[in-house]
Amino acid sequence: MRSPFPPSSLFHVSRLFSIFLFFFSYPTSAQCLDDQKSSLLTLFGSAPTPSWTPRTDCCSWKGVTCDGSTGHVTGLNLANSSINASINSTSLLSLSSLRNLNLSHNSFFDSSIPTSIGALSNLTHLNLSNSGFTGNVPVEISRIKSLESLDLSSSFLRSLSSLRFSSPDFEYVVGNLSGLRELYLDGVDISSPAPEPLVGLANLRSLHLSSCNLTGAFPVEIFQLRNLKALDLSNNPHLTGNLPEFPFGSRLQILSLSSTNFSGGLPSSFGNLRHLQRLELRACNFSGTIPLSLGGISQLLHLDISYNSFSEFCEMECFQIDSGGRSDWGRAKRDTKQHL
Repeated sequence: MRSPFPPSSLFHVSRLFSIFLFFFSYPTSAQCLDDQKSSLLTLFGSAPTPSWTPRTDCCSWKGVTCDGSTGHVTGLNLANSSINASINSTSLLSLSSLRNLNLSHNSFFDSSIPTSIGALSNLTHLNLSNSGFTGNVPVEISRIKSLESLDLSSSFLRSLSSLRFSSPDFEYVVGNLSGLRELYLDGVDISSPAPEPLVGLANLRSLHLSSCNLTGAFPVEIFQLRNLKALDLSNNPHLTGNLPEFPFGSRLQILSLSSTNFSGGLPSSFGNLRHLQRLELRACNFSGTIPLSLGGISQLLHLDISYNSFSEFCEMECFQIDSGGRSDWGRAKRDTKQHL
């Protein structure tokens, strides 16, 4: 039976039907939820950037990332946003889907890190560095079991006061955050020995505890963590310890112990640190001879072992150096000879 419609009409109907299906079946990103928008607008008392306006979708705001299927805010990156306020704890609690929170390099002076931050159970990355927070680091951070990266560091140039851990809060927090890969606490006043639970952080890649007023003996097992790439313990004059034999296959790239009270000799297993790029042992109490294996680290670009008590220094010919590291090696040799 012949169709009452000409072939050209059928073609156009079919095409329109396909376009209809495309628009109504193709998945679209969910818009920001009203409660999420309200929480963001009240988080600091006022909008931190001009793009944050009530009539626009908050998922399009600068620094805001949303879950495309639910509209929940999952990321907030407001680093260097000139925020000069305190955090509204009630608003923060409403952003429970946050996985990444970066408020670094702002001005939260005279305010503490809110304890409600411990309720953000989905956080994997928390960066509050150089933001002027003062007072005790809330122990509630230990509740964020999913945390992989924690940065509370501060430089001396930014603030005269800093964050601090009340004893024994530091040990408790570290013991409960077993999934940490990065821990940056430079400038945070710890004023206690480095806790043993640090040894249990098997996934740890970066540990920065410079200028923390650490005391006592540093756990030697931390140097031997298989995944560790950067370790900075510098400027802790009351921190003691010895260097262990380094395991073959170590991934360590940065080792900084300058201005600590580490002592003893340098192990011959330095040659196992094939990825080492930066070695800073300035102004410690190391002694003995310098192992020839140190000269076999082809990746080494910066070396400072001055102001120690080494009995001799190997001549430059002992070291295999490239053009990128020649000046640093030369300075290390010269300074060490002057300050044996």
